[in-house]
Parts: sequence; C-alpha cells; structure tokens
Amino acid sequence: MKKVLTEQQVAFFHVFGYLVLPQAFDTGEVETLSRDFDDKALSDRGGDKFDSEQRQDIDLGSVGSWENLGVSDNLFYPLEQLLGKDFITKSSPNGGLYVGDTQWHPDIPTVTSQTHIKAGVYLDPVRNDTGCLRVVPGSHKNPLHDLLQPLRMGRIKESLDNGTLMSNIGAAGEKDRKELEDWAERTGMNLDDGNTVYGVDPLDIPSSPLESNPGDVAFFHQCIFHAAFGGNVRRMVSLTWASAPTEEGHTEGVSASNIRSQLGY
Repeated sequence: MKKVLTEQQVAFFHVFGYLVLPQAFDTGEVETLSRDFDDKALSDRGGDKFDSEQRQDIDLGSVGSWENLGVSDNLFYPLEQLLGKDFITKSSPNGGLYVGDTQWHPDIPTVTSQTHIKAGVYLDPVRNDTGCLRVVPGSHKNPLHDLLQPLRMGRIKESLDNGTLMSNIGAAGEKDRKELEDWAERTGMNLDDGNTVYGVDPLDIPSSPLESNPGDVAFFHQCIFHAAFGGNVRRMVSLTWASAPTEEGHTEGVSASNIRSQLGY
C-alpha cells in the first residue's frame, strides 16, 4: 500500500532533522524481514552463536525481502516527499547486530546543501533505556551542527585513548588523531575532563529518543548528531538516500525512480 506523509510530517523533518514513521511495514512483512535477517546473520557466522562482544555487520543487499526494500512503496513515496523528485539511492541495506553504546556523531561531518537521509529499521523494540537511536533536534543545520563538533571530537578521543571502537565498527587511526590535534590547536578546547564534553555525561546531552517497534522506520538527516546508549543486542538495518545532485561535489547515485522502473513498479 502506498505510504504518504502529511505536510506537518514533512515540515517536522526539515526543521528538526528526523521523523519516525510508525508501522511502515505490517506484521507479515516484519516477520519476513526478520527471518531473512536472522538467516543471513547466522550464515555469515558459519552457524556459530553470536558472542555479543562486538557488532556484526550483515550485507543484505542481495537477500530476499531486503534487496529492493529501499525503493518499495513503503519507503519510496515518503522519501520522494522529503527529498524531491529524482532522489538517489546511495547504498544497499546494511544490517547489524548492535551491542553497547554508540557515542555522539553525525554521519556527514560537514553541513551540505544536498539532503542525505538514513533510515533505521529496527527489528526489535527499542526504548529510551534499551539502546534506541537518539538525536539532537536541529543539529543537521548550522550554527548548531558546528557548535556540537566537540561531541564528535570527544568520540574520536575516547577511541584513541581507550582503544574502543568507533560506532562499534573500527578503531580510530592516525587520520583521526591528526584531525583531533588540528581541532584542539585551532579551538584551544580541552577534552581531558574525563571525556565529559560540556561537563556532562554523554547521555545527558539534551536530545530526543526515537523509541520504535518492529515495523517502524526512523528517518534522520545524516548531518544530525545522533547516538545510542544503554542497549543490549539489537537488530537494525540502515538504508541511505540523497536528493538529486545539483552541484559539483554532490554525491552521485542511482535514481530510485529508475530502479523502480526496471523492477516493474
């Protein structure tokens, strides 16, 4: 069934940088998506039990119900309203068994004139205290985006200091160290106070928790500052799109409309 957003929902996204779309997928669709996710995750582990120590990434780009999800009626029409005609698909579905905290960061570190959207499709209920995505409303735009860069630097510093994983994916490297050193020299800001940027615990940064149930979709602008805290293992799949490139330097991609045409929509 064709999904559409209200004018208020579209305005909310553009002002605040995020939007939760309840029940974008029905119970039957969620069951199929969950089964295909679990089967691929188990296959990738060679049948072994998940150890819950480190995030497991799962490529779902050629997996049954997930393969063309990004251009399905469930997502295409809301995205067209948010991104405009001729929006592009940036990536195939990437799943993960997430563990632990994900510190504050934007996916895209610099505000851009091209709108980039990520969708988080959670296959488990996530709440304020169980690892739901949380965002700083409006931080997809300046001046707030640039004002919050110390949060991103704090995340890099924690990874460099403690050998922890950034977003549970990979440890920070020399490029990150150089960026942190250049930033500290330029701003004179000290991040050595127990790594509590602004003097408060990262969890206490004013933010909105995006609680969701299986079937919901959390859209967020990729320039927005987001994080997750307090979660156990949770299954999440991300998909990304962008508005049609109109300037030099804009991200290129495949037209979602063209993909739909090839698939016979």
